[in-house]
Amino acid sequence: MGADSEVILNPGSGGASIASDLVTGKQYQVIKIATGGSGVADEVTTASPMPVTVITSVLPTDAATAANQQTDALTDAELRAAPVAVSGDFYPATQPVSGTVSVDNFPATQAVSGTVNVGNLPATQPVSGTVAVSNFPATQPVSIATMPTTPVTGTFFQATQPVSIAATVAVKEVRSATPSQTSPSVTNSNTSILASNSNRLGATIYNEGAAICYMILGSTASTTSYTIQLQVGSYYELPFAYTGAIAGITSAGTAQLRVTELS
Repeated sequence: MGADSEVILNPGSGGASIASDLVTGKQYQVIKIATGGSGVADEVTTASPMPVTVITSVLPTDAATAANQQTDALTDAELRAAPVAVSGDFYPATQPVSGTVSVDNFPATQAVSGTVNVGNLPATQPVSGTVAVSNFPATQPVSIATMPTTPVTGTFFQATQPVSIAATVAVKEVRSATPSQTSPSVTNSNTSILASNSNRLGATIYNEGAAICYMILGSTASTTSYTIQLQVGSYYELPFAYTGAIAGITSAGTAQLRVTELS
């Protein structure tokens, strides 16, 4: 017979069975606790616990005072609210630490208040994740005095290099494929034939009017100051590379010109 067994009263006579527990060869009867007055048996459970009276102090020797104090019990709320004197050794909230401390079980970040001594920490700390720099000044001093120098070897070239050509280089002149035609009418007042044009490669001028055109490579022409007398029906090619202004005038009448500018 093992634990949590039963014992039959009056064996062979159909007696009642009682619960028992076998302990080191002996049967111990299992008993339920019940409370209540005469004729009442309330089994003790978590819903109906054992009634307990709390005595606030040691009972006096006389029976009358003891009977009065037996009813002076504190409730649970009163016990929690009432201060309790404590004696013995106490330790401060923080403790000095020496030696090596394992932080494996600590959270990744720790709340810090008061003054923190970082004298034993290295000058630089590894950082992973996102770092907020809202508390740093907008500019930071930078020192490169402690940075190591790196020797550099090899061949270096200057930004620009001289170029020499031993052979003969063929040069092709710039040619124009963009003509522009105008038809100025030149009278006995100074008239502009072509304005200055740095992109001009050349020009041709033909006089189909009824008067001689006194034309000048410049901006002001007269019958006594000119480059050429452009006769009626004659044709003129501008000297190569001239990009300045050209003007003309007649002594009387109109010289109708046909101008082609090449750029």
